[in-house]
Amino acid sequence: MTTSINRRLLFTGQAKKELHKLPPEIRVRFMKSFHLFRSGDELTIKLFKKLSGNELYEFRVKGLGGIYRGLCYQKRSELIVGRIFHKKTDKTPLREIDTAIKRIKIFLDDY
Repeated sequence: MTTSINRRLLFTGQAKKELHKLPPEIRVRFMKSFHLFRSGDELTIKLFKKLSGNELYEFRVKGLGGIYRGLCYQKRSELIVGRIFHKKTDKTPLREIDTAIKRIKIFLDDY
């Protein structure tokens, strides 16, 4: 018997807009990863990993156009996506992390 875990995925307003602006191929890959999270499936470190030094996680997507990341915060069975961007350096830029944290804090204050 399989137990279904129902996880919620929430987006800040800006992150939702960023997702919709992505190339279709990348948006589909993000949506597949999001679906795996919501259904309770285990995500490999290739797709989802905890960032060191803060409370954020990142969805990891690779496509023909490069590498993309979705920065998020997990609160119980909810995941709040605060920033989605095209990654151009090896390390996740601090300004992207700061942007995600600020957006998520505002989201949680209003939630």
